[in-house]
Amino acid sequence: MPRDGAITFDDLVGKLDMLHVACDKCGRKGRYAVARLIEQRGREAKVLDFLAEITGDCPKKQTGNMNDQCAARCPDLAKGCGFGTSGHCVAGRTSESLREFITVKI
Repeated sequence: MPRDGAITFDDLVGKLDMLHVACDKCGRKGRYAVARLIEQRGREAKVLDFLAEITGDCPKKQTGNMNDQCAARCPDLAKGCGFGTSGHCVAGRTSESLREFITVKI
């Protein structure tokens, strides 16, 4: 699978043991063991693809309202991991490409 500058589970090794996912809009949240995610999905699986999969049943995603989108994030990616700022998941971007910083809303 091409990396395309995305954050992969392999990037999290040694930085995070648990990947936290949270949505401020609906209150959904969860914790996922990085080792288990790698075991299930592979080291090169993209965090963004994982987020898209686990939020697939989000009512805000299904309505398609661009003014009230799903706000699922990985807040730990921004806290000292070198992947972003502002507490938002910057899935799909590596630290080199943060000059073009885009907060991903899924």
